[in-house]
Amino acid sequence: MQHLAPALRADVLAVFTRVMRETFVVLPVERGDFREAARLADSHESGLRAGDALHLGIVANRGERLLSLDRVQVQAATAAGISARLF
Repeated sequence: MQHLAPALRADVLAVFTRVMRETFVVLPVERGDFREAARLADSHESGLRAGDALHLGIVANRGERLLSLDRVQVQAATAAGISARLF
């Protein structure tokens, strides 16, 4: 695995930070999100890890759409009826 040179790494982080601030929506975690995550993660066939299940729980409880780089997470979301797209 190759690593980014320090200068390029700094540039990438700066762009990511700007894009995140301008375009991403950060949602607060609520008690019901944990319950939904537990329900989703209960099906071990989904391949969901706890953190991924929590993200899906948050999205599901708010009727939002998940954009993810994680193919397994998107497949699990779709199987659970949650709007998701591979980004």
